[in-house]
Amino acid sequence: MVLRSDKFGDATDYFELADGEAHMAFCSCFYGESMTAAAVAERLRHITNRPSLRVPIVIWAVTAVLITTPLLSRLF
Repeated sequence: MVLRSDKFGDATDYFELADGEAHMAFCSCFYGESMTAAAVAERLRHITNRPSLRVPIVIWAVTAVLITTPLLSRLF
């Protein structure tokens, strides 16, 4: 995948950012009137390296099902 331009939509597509993540990375409320490329790059590194919450939630859900199924089968 190639970053096509410096437009907002192209950047969010390239980095696969959700709306909130794009706001954190590019909004002037975090930077003031101007921002440096280094500051944006650091924010993008921080945002894109954040682990997804989906994996731990799925692991907990599967574990809960594996633990409760035998217990519930003994009750009924």
